[in-house]
Amino acid sequence: MQSFTSREPAFQKPSFAPSPSSPHGPVHVHAAMIITIAARGSRTAAIMIQGGTTVGA
Repeated sequence: MQSFTSREPAFQKPSFAPSPSSPHGPVHVHAAMIITIAARGSRTAAIMIQGGTTVGA
């Protein structure tokens, strides 16, 4: 997972950070990151969504 984040600088940007009032917390953040990166056309993100946690294994 660390290798994926290092290759995708978009992960570091707070543009998709959740609002303090968000009841979903980290779950909302995870979903937002996948959606944001997928929208950017990242093939790695697409593979990550399809393969789930197997990508990081």
